[in-house]
Amino acid sequence: MLAPLQSQSPGDRPAPNPRATRSVVLARNGLIATSQPLASAAGLHMLQSGGNAIDAAVAAAAVLAVVEPTMTGIGGDLFALVYDGRARTLRALNASGRSPRAASVEALRARDLTDVPDRGILAVTVPGVVDGWAELLAKHGTLSLDRVLAPAIRYARDGFAVSEIIAHQWEVAAPVLARDASAAKVFLSGGRAPRPGDLFANPALGATLAYRLFSYWLPLPAGGAAYGLYVHRYHRKVSAAAVFVARPGEEAAGAGTMPDGLGPGEPPKPERGPGEG
Repeated sequence: MLAPLQSQSPGDRPAPNPRATRSVVLARNGLIATSQPLASAAGLHMLQSGGNAIDAAVAAAAVLAVVEPTMTGIGGDLFALVYDGRARTLRALNASGRSPRAASVEALRARDLTDVPDRGILAVTVPGVVDGWAELLAKHGTLSLDRVLAPAIRYARDGFAVSEIIAHQWEVAAPVLARDASAAKVFLSGGRAPRPGDLFANPALGATLAYRLFSYWLPLPAGGAAYGLYVHRYHRKVSAAAVFVARPGEEAAGAGTMPDGLGPGEPPKPERGPGEG
């Protein structure tokens, strides 16, 4: 005698565990799960292209920074736990940002502040996420940074269809975005948040990923490896207000201007690595 089926709620599926809306993912060679299908697809593509879990994780995180701006972005931080199953070792990476060089307690108090604001340029730290991506790939990855970031660059330049949940989050954040002219120009095209299914592109972010980020870790013609190292170390320390600016003449992917007195100061002298004259 067949047991009676459990009652189903809207959105549930007629299978064991009726409150689950998707089947458990099963695979023999690798799995990836994120909050957005495009990000998961990008990570899966890295695995199918011969990459490992680190390559997939960085590719997925980069795509999330493009397609899910309500939750993440390249101006943030990164924390990672990396377990090597063969060596049975566990490593942790802290790629959280530091405060801008001149953002001292005294500088904030001079602006009549007793706490760091929740929003605005004074609340931003120097981003660590992109340097974290590079560290993960250099230590544990198998694919190059440009190859891993390619899906994110493509979605930023060519656009992507905004999914339902992200569109809702975007709409909720619209009043906050509208208070900043630069943010509204990028994220509130036509004066509103994109609706589900709308095509959204952020070409300035794509240009930032394509031009600025690569220059950190690739040798530059002007001075070879040492000059590339110099650019990398200087831009890691610049104030977050000016971070991620595209080529001259192009719009910045970020927004905001650094208040007087909180700029990055002079870039440090380049440090020479082993074998660099």
